[in-house]
Amino acid sequence: MRASTQPSQANWRTALAGGFRIFSILFLLSFYTNTSLAQAGSPATAHRWFAGDGWRQNTTDNTQTNMWEPLVFASPNLQPKGIVRCASSAETESGLEAVKGTYHAADFSILASNFNNCFDQLTETRTASVNAPSEGEDIVWFNFDIRPLAGTYQFQIVSNQILGWALYYVDTAFAQPTAAHGATGTSYPPLPLGTPSGNPAHLVYADCGTSGNGWSTITVPSFTLPTNYYLAMWLNDAGTGDGKSTFPGSMNLTYKSRYGCGGSTCTLTFLKEDLSCTGTGYQACAWFGGSAGQWTLTDNSQTPASSYTVTYYLGNSDGTVGAMIGSPTTSANPTITLGTIPDGAVFVKICAVYPYGETHSLTLNPVTAYVPPNTSGYIACTSSATTGILAGPTPPVVDGAPNSQVLNLAKGNTAHLTATSTGGTGTISYAWTQLTADANTSFTFNSSTGNATFTVNTLPNPLPASYSFKVVATDAIGCTSEETVQVIPDASLEPCGIYGDNSVCNGETGLVYTYGDPNTLTPYTLNTTDFAYKWSITGNGTITSAVDNTGTATVNTNGDGSFVLTMTIDNVTGILPDRTCTYTVTVNPLPTCSITGTNVICSGTTTSFTATAGMTTYAWTGPGGFTASTQSTGNI
Repeated sequence: MRASTQPSQANWRTALAGGFRIFSILFLLSFYTNTSLAQAGSPATAHRWFAGDGWRQNTTDNTQTNMWEPLVFASPNLQPKGIVRCASSAETESGLEAVKGTYHAADFSILASNFNNCFDQLTETRTASVNAPSEGEDIVWFNFDIRPLAGTYQFQIVSNQILGWALYYVDTAFAQPTAAHGATGTSYPPLPLGTPSGNPAHLVYADCGTSGNGWSTITVPSFTLPTNYYLAMWLNDAGTGDGKSTFPGSMNLTYKSRYGCGGSTCTLTFLKEDLSCTGTGYQACAWFGGSAGQWTLTDNSQTPASSYTVTYYLGNSDGTVGAMIGSPTTSANPTITLGTIPDGAVFVKICAVYPYGETHSLTLNPVTAYVPPNTSGYIACTSSATTGILAGPTPPVVDGAPNSQVLNLAKGNTAHLTATSTGGTGTISYAWTQLTADANTSFTFNSSTGNATFTVNTLPNPLPASYSFKVVATDAIGCTSEETVQVIPDASLEPCGIYGDNSVCNGETGLVYTYGDPNTLTPYTLNTTDFAYKWSITGNGTITSAVDNTGTATVNTNGDGSFVLTMTIDNVTGILPDRTCTYTVTVNPLPTCSITGTNVICSGTTTSFTATAGMTTYAWTGPGGFTASTQSTGNI
């Protein structure tokens, strides 16, 4: 069989892909060369370090607030880089003399007044004498980043000349990248390659020194944020002229950096505190962030705590607190040990309980003899941190009002309660509870304002002597206080009574009956605000006067027998039941009157007359003013 001289389809595709890859790399290399080797004479044109890790957006972890993370990409990789890696071995970029620019103070002024206590990388002491660059001389501005939670890093400037250098960082308020920079899956800084990071218009001076083969150890300005650094490098020789201002043709300039995740020495910072209430006092939890060190605890509180609960946490790549490590431990004298990212604890929470209202203060002191495991060249830890003296919270004091109130059910069926507070921390919320359960009532409250409404929907039987309510005020950290108030229901009914003649004769008119006390014959006062009063009659009588909201009724009889006069009282503003009272009057027939006796007599004789028997009263009148009040007149 003769072998084919044509490449297979698979080989053809492989060759095509390889050719395209080579073309892409060559294209990017030319693009990188054109941009990164531009003159770096000011922060705005700084050369971006083409080494280390690169900022990439995490497309899978949605738990982080800023999804940018430093990632290592396989070589060759021409995407943006510039983040110092974690390793103890240094990464290097040489040939930086090729990106030199010209120093102009108008672009950015490097102030000699900053050059105090500068670091000599030859002797690794702070004895360097640094001369500020002169107008027009050669300078290299160099840009790189430190990832969140690193805390410290080291760098070195190696050259066959003595260089002066000044280190700046972008104000942490303008640190980049943030969640707002770039779309998911993109890189930072944005293309073209070599673009510096952060906003160089907001540079803050950090350190100064001279070049050498020793290491400068730098503590970052923010433990939880990325840091954008700008490093200026120039010839440190004194004097003017070409010897001072121009890089020699034989000059070489190399930048080295390491420990981009911390570990060369310790760092520690107090981050925040969380407060909560325990019932007998308050718990203060102090959060610290740091790396590569060990610390003991000093409690400077008014009343130092008897024990401390310590919890360690990993860090997320965006600088936020990650997963808890192990379980919390409690002891009287804890020792705090922090490691480095990505695997070590870099956050610690220390909780202790203190009396209400007292100040609290924790300080972490470095253990200078501590050396982290598996390290070399570790610089003794000197970083400490303190919470400062912090005020202790007091629980809110709630006032439920009114403490006691009478609910007049004749006037209405709703009682209003209020709650206010003094003291406490942050926003206060309120929770009311009706302690006297009753199916005839309803109760609502507003947790924000503390206002509550109690309603008696129907009159209970029997009516409770009082209703009790409890209000609990809770502040933002869980401190509480409570108070009990009561509502006393008043279901007093209007009095009801009628008085007047209870036995009358048929045909009588203008009989007046009064709404009042029949025992004392005293009229009642009408409460026409809350009640409606109405007269009515049945039987042998007719009301001839007004019947609504009047204290008397005028009646005419209209037949023998009786009539019943009724007063009905309606509670128009409340929920009291209607009340009625009645008064029965007998209507007697008119009596038949006859007189017997001698009505003809002789002069000088007497006679007598007798009226009909069975009458109640008798009234006789006669000549000469004669009167009598008995059935018989007697002799007259």
